[in-house]
Amino acid sequence: MRYFYYIIVAIAACYGALFVALQLPMVSRTQPIEAALPISQLANPGKALTFARANVDGMPHMLLVTELTGQGAKAIDLSVMAGRDLNDPFDALDHFGRPALVQMADAHQKTAQSFDQTQLLAAVQGSRHISFGTNFLDHGTEVHNETPFYFPRLTEPTPSISSLPIDPEHQMIDYEVELCMSFDRPIAKLEDFDAARKLVFLCGDFSDRKVMLDGMPDNEETLSGIGFTDAKSLPGFFPTGPYMVVPDDWQAFIASEVIGTSLNGEPMQLTTGNMMIEDFRAMTDIALKSGSETKWTHHGNPVGLLPTGRIETQQVLLSGTTEGVLFRPPSLKAKITLGAKYAMTGRFLTGMSGFRSVVNDSINAAITDKIMLMPGDKVKHHSSRLGTIVTTIKKRNLDMP
Repeated sequence: MRYFYYIIVAIAACYGALFVALQLPMVSRTQPIEAALPISQLANPGKALTFARANVDGMPHMLLVTELTGQGAKAIDLSVMAGRDLNDPFDALDHFGRPALVQMADAHQKTAQSFDQTQLLAAVQGSRHISFGTNFLDHGTEVHNETPFYFPRLTEPTPSISSLPIDPEHQMIDYEVELCMSFDRPIAKLEDFDAARKLVFLCGDFSDRKVMLDGMPDNEETLSGIGFTDAKSLPGFFPTGPYMVVPDDWQAFIASEVIGTSLNGEPMQLTTGNMMIEDFRAMTDIALKSGSETKWTHHGNPVGLLPTGRIETQQVLLSGTTEGVLFRPPSLKAKITLGAKYAMTGRFLTGMSGFRSVVNDSINAAITDKIMLMPGDKVKHHSSRLGTIVTTIKKRNLDMP
């Protein structure tokens, strides 16, 4: 009888300890970093021309940017000078020639106009893009995945100043800052990449981490990108910077470009392009070799990385982000505590795996503790030569789709 009493006391003590442990926060919001985020300056026109697309009287016009003003830019309206629509910076380069554009940028005083950033349009168009994850080592370390992976992203780019409606009771919205690249021709082989002119711009990358976690396979040790397409393909999740740069030397430009993120004015992310594990040429090689894979899904339907077998001109390569995102995998303490809960509450009898039980409890904790983006938050992505992206988080109207 005495031993039975001891067993009851021990069980009660375990449940009591579990109850106490479950009152402790399982997740916490990422803290700001000690850093000075970059203030964008115009790239040297002799080495890298800067363009933008602006809404002028309801029509998109191509601009040659001659000065960054903080609130926008001074620029030459190339569409007016050409007397026709210009599709993209490459079209402008073909029409005017690079030497003439460099000369225009140097003698801008007589022809430059002021454009507010709210007038500037998304850098590119197109709805199918190629994203890389954990392509900066420090971000791979913080999310316990140090091998880059890739996945298709199916969403339209949005302008550099926008608002993002969210449902904080059912979504876990996170930010990322990334470098992006597109090309003047389809890329079917690495020789095409080497010959192509490159367009470089700043990108924001928003994710619904709940959708991502729900879509990941059980017990996935190395991220495959499965679950990421749905999590990153919602409207407004892909804001692009206001400026597009065509550098003479893309490698030197990327390596020295500084990017970062602030949340409500507090620095959260900061890195340079030379910290990428795979550069854009290596990313292109990986995408071309893996383009026929269809292991990802979007709204339940299988999707591939490169349906045409090549990177099209409207497809964007996204670099991945650096450390400082809000999302963290469950800590060892959380795994032990939530694993004990899984065993002691008999949840294993329902057929749910321990992995899925811990993931679900972590999702609930993140939503309850409000560690992800909340209505009223302001996310600002910074760069040294590519401008800024400002996204204001607001509460989604229940009538929105």
